[in-house]
Amino acid sequence: HPAAHMKENTLRTNYPVTAMPGIGRRTGQLLEHAGIKTIGQFLALPELLLSSTFGPSVLAVRQRAQSLVEHQRTPGAYDIFQNIFSIFA
Repeated sequence: HPAAHMKENTLRTNYPVTAMPGIGRRTGQLLEHAGIKTIGQFLALPELLLSSTFGPSVLAVRQRAQSLVEHQRTPGAYDIFQNIFSIFA
């Protein structure tokens, strides 16, 4: 299971949907069969569609995944400038 090899705080939207904490084998297979292969695709689905298809507990999984993805730090303009500046310093 992919989630067993990843830390919970390293989710990215391009990771497989099965890497989300709380997504079991059966739900993961159903999502992948429906064409939902990445965490980003899963997070883009409307909450009403998710809860009506998989039950209300999937919303807690979605909320947790969303918070893990949102807390990832991506380099901003200042970081990029510092990296470029360090090359010429």
